[in-house]
Amino acid sequence: MIISNFTCPKHWALNRVTRTALNTLCIAVCMVAPFVPAHSAFANPDTLEVGFAQESITPVIDDPSDPIWIAGFGQNRKAESVHDKLWARAVALSDGKTRGVIVALDAIGFMHNDIIDIRRIVQSELNLDFVVITSTHDHEAPDLIGIWGPSLFKSGVSQKYLNM
Repeated sequence: MIISNFTCPKHWALNRVTRTALNTLCIAVCMVAPFVPAHSAFANPDTLEVGFAQESITPVIDDPSDPIWIAGFGQNRKAESVHDKLWARAVALSDGKTRGVIVALDAIGFMHNDIIDIRRIVQSELNLDFVVITSTHDHEAPDLIGIWGPSLFKSGVSQKYLNM
């Protein structure tokens, strides 16, 4: 099931991939939140609430003059089409005392500073004890790191992709 009706508040100035990871994380938390006891002292130690969410992070390949560069296996690899969708998937967990979310991105990697930004925003606003963001290390996904562009000295990160 795809749930995509949650969007980040406008005051969170984020790029598309970060926003999508955050949206997916928030959706998963919102699915679990109604089932978490208000006071953890009354939590049942045998209970585990779990919620799942996913959102597509598949790039649009529509402008040859502004290509999406593919990460991994060397430079100068332009995306020509989409074979399979890329996803941000999340699981939210709560035992009534501890609440957290794990998000996996179909990407070669995700920069640590972006993860820190997401954690800083959501941990207090969503009352989370932990946020884990990982990537599947997909060698056929857009370059989010900046080292697989048209040449060794030019970044492959697409602002068009990040801002979608």
